[in-house]
Amino acid sequence: MRKVRTVLAMAIGAGAAYFGDPAQGRRRRTQAADQLRAWSRRRRREAARQARYEEGRTTGEAARARGAGHYHPHGDADLQEHLRMVLANHPVATSLVNVEVYEGLARLRGQVENASEAAALVEAVRQVPGVGGVEDLLHLPGEVPPNKAAAVAASAAASAPAATRTSPAPAAVHAGPPTSTTGPPATPAPLDEAAAADWSAHGESRGPHRPGP
Repeated sequence: MRKVRTVLAMAIGAGAAYFGDPAQGRRRRTQAADQLRAWSRRRRREAARQARYEEGRTTGEAARARGAGHYHPHGDADLQEHLRMVLANHPVATSLVNVEVYEGLARLRGQVENASEAAALVEAVRQVPGVGGVEDLLHLPGEVPPNKAAAVAASAAASAPAATRTSPAPAAVHAGPPTSTTGPPATPAPLDEAAAADWSAHGESRGPHRPGP
């Protein structure tokens, strides 16, 4: 206890010497008074600010209890602008994403990094009051947008070379004995008596002799 009294007496003595200085004492006393008044004003402003905050929070809770504080769309244009703000404030990067609204149906177009980001954006739009449905036309980098896939496929098919296009298969060839379309084989003309004798004399190597026409 004695030490406390000693320290307190020394502080009082130092303060008296500081503020009672004949040369600087008046200036120091004035400066200290100004600082004390400024501190007091700051404390009053902080107290008033805290009181206003508590009052506003209480008023807001009462308004939400009455159903206020929720977004209520006024037409497709208003809903579309609100959804654009929702996308702009979403943690997912949406600089390449656009949204359109027609009769309460929200249509999302553009590119996202992965499927989980696409699902998060679709869910965020679906949760907005006034959205009757969400058409997901988002695509990943390097993919064709879903609404353009059919047109791209048709264009690729039209520009393909003729050799790669589908052509009718050739008719099947059935193996079998050859058939004649000219009827039965012609019967050779009969040999005359001179030719027959010559045939017998010289053998078959010379071949049969048939009269000319």
